Amino acid sequence: MACFLARLVIVCSWLAPFASSAAQDAAAVQDQAAAWTWVLAASLEEEENAELSAFARRMFDFYQGRAAMKGRLVPESTLEAAPSGPTVFLGPADGFRHPEWLAPLLRIGGIGGATVTLGGRTFADPETGIYVRNADGTRLAYTGTTGVGFRQIFGVRTGRRAATVTLMGRVELEGDHRFGDLELKSTGFFPALPSPEALEKELGPVKDALSAVDLSPVHANEGGSGLADEFQRRLGALVEEPRVLFFGESHWNGAINRLFLDVLGWLLQERRISTLFLETSYSHSAHFDHYVTIASDEEAERFWKTSLRPLVISALTRELLDSVRVWNRESPESRVVVACLDAEFDFRRTLEDALAAYFRAIDSEFEVELPERITSAAVLKEIGRLRGILGEHESAASPLPWMSSAFVGNALTNLEEAALVQGGARQLGERQRSILRNITEFHGDRFVPSELERGLVVFKMGAAHADRTAVRQDGTWWEAPYLDQRFEPTRGQVATMMVGSIGYDFDDVRDVMPETHKAWARNYNDFVESYRSALRGGKVEPGQFFHIQGGELTGVEKVVLHRAYVSGERALLLNVVAEDGLVAAGLLPSRRPWKRFDEVVYVVGGKLEAPLLKVEGR
Repeated sequence: MACFLARLVIVCSWLAPFASSAAQDAAAVQDQAAAWTWVLAASLEEEENAELSAFARRMFDFYQGRAAMKGRLVPESTLEAAPSGPTVFLGPADGFRHPEWLAPLLRIGGIGGATVTLGGRTFADPETGIYVRNADGTRLAYTGTTGVGFRQIFGVRTGRRAATVTLMGRVELEGDHRFGDLELKSTGFFPALPSPEALEKELGPVKDALSAVDLSPVHANEGGSGLADEFQRRLGALVEEPRVLFFGESHWNGAINRLFLDVLGWLLQERRISTLFLETSYSHSAHFDHYVTIASDEEAERFWKTSLRPLVISALTRELLDSVRVWNRESPESRVVVACLDAEFDFRRTLEDALAAYFRAIDSEFEVELPERITSAAVLKEIGRLRGILGEHESAASPLPWMSSAFVGNALTNLEEAALVQGGARQLGERQRSILRNITEFHGDRFVPSELERGLVVFKMGAAHADRTAVRQDGTWWEAPYLDQRFEPTRGQVATMMVGSIGYDFDDVRDVMPETHKAWARNYNDFVESYRSALRGGKVEPGQFFHIQGGELTGVEKVVLHRAYVSGERALLLNVVAEDGLVAAGLLPSRRPWKRFDEVVYVVGGKLEAPLLKVEGR
């Protein structure tokens, strides 16, 4: 989650796709004499999943009302074996207790449905929705990697092809059976933002509604530098009392990362910061925090080249660390600690680039023992070996002054959890549990009274993590509501700001190749490759901005984009939303960010950041 601000709830008012899907699905499958059996995933019978269960039952009723695959809905728990007749599997992949029953259609891997494989491709993103039917039309599945993806598959048309795969509510792949195999093909690239002329024409009939959304510029200067007085005032009011601030961003946006640097600088001067949490693997913490304590530029450059570089994936991340390093050098009495909190996603990077330095300080000839093709079993075996080395030196002082044995032990635990779920802890619930433990236990010293009195704790994370209203159906929590409602040291002391992107500029990644640049999250790599493919095929043009958050722009986003086109301002602070005016114009979105975050900022058309060149030999 690698996470963007996505459309996490697909509402049942999208009846046009449903109706089309029902008709197409009915035509796509054979007219079976026997009634269909709809198998409801076992997890949807559990009390905590009541909302998702109700949604699934509504979908069943909807299809039955349109004579599509008429039959009965049967809870999976009541069956001793998979039905032999025509069958529809209904529910998220991580909710089936008998994933082998779906094997003719797809394969569910990992613990709790961490991955779904079909058509030779494996999907792990929690916002993946899947529709698939077998070659003779007697087996179907409406599913997703999680409940989020399962909801979203009903927001698009299905049935025209044997398979449809969505990501964040947008159709990514479609497929058909050929020579006994399911072949999946990309459906194209993300939609471009509407031109000023097209947007003006669309909003023309409801032009009066534009005044329902009041906006003010974030930057003092037209070029995007300096913070506007009103934004500074609102930022100051936002953090006047709270001890924690979440900066919830759309990922990989250069303009948003640049804005965070401005916000960080203002907070350091006006409010002070004790800890900066970054959404990267916990094992990076020691390297990141040591770097920001190095006063000498020459020594910092040596550490960058010899140790830190493999753990940093963008130029702006290094610029962020350097800004903290300079602050710590010039204001040592207000030193900022940098902490990392995420699960371990890259097993080799964790062991070879983050932790090996500790063991080489014990034994200069130490080498990580991993096969070229890494497996979970190999990682778990290596963790056992490293714990043995730690145990042998338990009573000795740490061989590295900036990396303790306790930290190494914690990092190995974090890595072990990721390896056990067979996919880098990419199942969202497992990942969230690791993150919350990393924050409140492994980094628990950041929340003692003396540290909280010393300054703000700032989190720079994806917007979903900062949504104070978000409730997960599997019982785990997002970070902002957990710290605000459940964690005693910060209870009632959390402020949140959403900084969302409307459109990305892909021009800087036209020449990015995986052979030359360090890979980022899987989604990022898919975006870049899809863009390059669309560019080669003439489907897109350089200079366009693309909406990659999934689905269409909301009514409010269209109003913000219109203001950006008219004023030339690319970062806008949401002041007031008159919902009645938006309702009358049909522009009120189903999910309203101003109800979920304390402050909301939109950035229009920031550049998708290009990753740094790969470290030689890695």
